[in-house]
Amino acid sequence: EAAKASLMPIGQLSMEQVEERLMEARRTYKLTLGYAGITALPPGFVDMVKKFNPHITELELSSNNLSELPEDVEELRYLRTLRLKYNQIKKFPLVITRLPQLMVLELSGNQISNIPEAVGNMQMLKELDLSGNTISNIHDALCNLQRLEMLELENNRLEILPDAIGELSNLVKLDLSTNSLRFLPPSMGHFKKIQRIDCANNLLARVP
Repeated sequence: EAAKASLMPIGQLSMEQVEERLMEARRTYKLTLGYAGITALPPGFVDMVKKFNPHITELELSSNNLSELPEDVEELRYLRTLRLKYNQIKKFPLVITRLPQLMVLELSGNQISNIPEAVGNMQMLKELDLSGNTISNIHDALCNLQRLEMLELENNRLEILPDAIGELSNLVKLDLSTNSLRFLPPSMGHFKKIQRIDCANNLLARVP
């Protein structure tokens, strides 16, 4: 009953539809709120989710109109997958970097221009999709993500990559296509597990 008392409509979803999704998340540990016309997660959203299932591992918020995330999202400490593609996010939400178990982060199709230093805190991250943004700057701290296996950076505005990108020792797939890269850091020769690098549609004069 306490859980029901905290129910609220979100975006185009009625209270009943939200309850349905939350009941499903209680069973599957995945909360699906994509394509719902959500412009902001309302105050009390995280508390409501926690009342139904404090241990959800996946949150799907793709194809909404979100521009930011509330700070209390970090209370969803068991999240392993966060899908935020095709929203209106202009600034990389720092709260994401405080989710200790996050393994998959999808932020493609937003308007992010800058990847901040705090990204280096996401030590469990295996898949990072930042394609289709306006990124021109990536902080070197990205190169600290030792578990990262897949990095999607296609369709951005990158002219330069962090020198130490070759330190991503578990990287299997790297997509850099459709950027403005003129050269690639020599450290990319150090990749140990890489299977696929896509550099098409850049301004490359030479490849190391």
